[in-house]
Amino acid sequence: MGAKRIVLASAAGLGRLPLSSDTVEEVADGLLVREGVRDYFDRVIYGTAADRGSVLLTEDEELLKLKGKEEGLPTPSEVLTWKRILSMWIATSDRN
Repeated sequence: MGAKRIVLASAAGLGRLPLSSDTVEEVADGLLVREGVRDYFDRVIYGTAADRGSVLLTEDEELLKLKGKEEGLPTPSEVLTWKRILSMWIATSDRN
């Protein structure tokens, strides 16, 4: 059985990514040590978005509170909630 993979959405569409990399693990370890984020999978998801420079879409309060605290670590291009996505879509729709 090959390496486990996750799928992330990007500007180019959906794609398969390795579950982990050196950068993902560096971010995951940093979030545990510096910020006390204990959930490994939350740290890996955050680290993967950071490694890829992708937007992280999450409802996880712990990850949402990280904004601006990840000093010295790679970060996602943006961290958004579904509510924020919806409000952005509505604002765009209202302009048209």
